[in-house]
Amino acid sequence: MFASGIAKALFYNPLLSMSSVNPPHPDSVSARFAFQLRMLEKGVSEIQGQIARLDDLLFKLKATFVTIWVAVIGWSATLKSNELISLALIVVLAFWMLEGVFRAVQARFIDRAREFTSLLNDAPTLDRCFQMQEFPPNVIFPVSFRESEWVQLRYYARGLGSPTVATLYLFIGFITYLLWLAQPLGS
Repeated sequence: MFASGIAKALFYNPLLSMSSVNPPHPDSVSARFAFQLRMLEKGVSEIQGQIARLDDLLFKLKATFVTIWVAVIGWSATLKSNELISLALIVVLAFWMLEGVFRAVQARFIDRAREFTSLLNDAPTLDRCFQMQEFPPNVIFPVSFRESEWVQLRYYARGLGSPTVATLYLFIGFITYLLWLAQPLGS
């Protein structure tokens, strides 16, 4: 999908074709392409680093969640309080939503890495880039994501529904609900 869009931009758009304008000096084209190539390498490396950093952060977030949840459940058992079990359900929902936000950000980075992989595995487009010594626009090291609010919301829903996220929180939420049901009324 991404690579075919790049190919169309390179092959069919006269504004992007090097042959439709006065070609710049070959030395400046080579220097610019070498710079773009280095920035592409740094961009791929940075994206992989961000994905790994978010994995580490999400692991710590899960550990924090389990610690807080166990503390609230223990506190509830000590005081024999149904209200504190309700607080444990709120903890489950809060951490689930928080992890959904971070998973949404990570999903954007993963999608961007897929775009790079698609470009690098599309031999004709890559050959054309090296022949023209120019990469398509918006390929080299994007600084930010520019999605609409609707697309961001879809990423958030994707983060919330991710099996690695939803399974833990649904399971712990179910356990909390069973503990809430098991508490005698009036305690």
